[in-house]
Amino acid sequence: EEISHSEQNDFNEANVRRFEVLEFLMQHDRPWLDSQFTRDKLCRHTGLNRHLVLQALRSQGYNDTHEYIYRYRVEELKRLILSGEMQSLQECERAGFRSVKMAYSNFERMENVPLDIWFDEHKRPVPDTMEEQADTTPQHPINK
Repeated sequence: EEISHSEQNDFNEANVRRFEVLEFLMQHDRPWLDSQFTRDKLCRHTGLNRHLVLQALRSQGYNDTHEYIYRYRVEELKRLILSGEMQSLQECERAGFRSVKMAYSNFERMENVPLDIWFDEHKRPVPDTMEEQADTTPQHPINK
């Protein structure tokens, strides 16, 4: 049985619309920050069954639901590190990871660099004391 061109277009458009529903939920409600958020919860929140969710995700280049959810968590982890809001990798649960180990494995798989190396290269130094903060202020010479 052959699928007509218009049927294929309808199928593609339906997947794009479903993906937009998924993106709206993920960006506005940010459920992925809960480490217990899974494919089943994603399906419940959107009213789509897992087959339709997977079709929509694959139409946008994702391999599976786990990759989609962890992509949000990895991006949040990077944001927290770059903004200076995260000073230790022990705080990975703030980005929705259940454990540091999960953060490490997913980060490296998606970014192709070990998390600890990326962290060391991108973390923002935080002065330990008020004196150190004062020492970083540019000094202007006094004209006499």
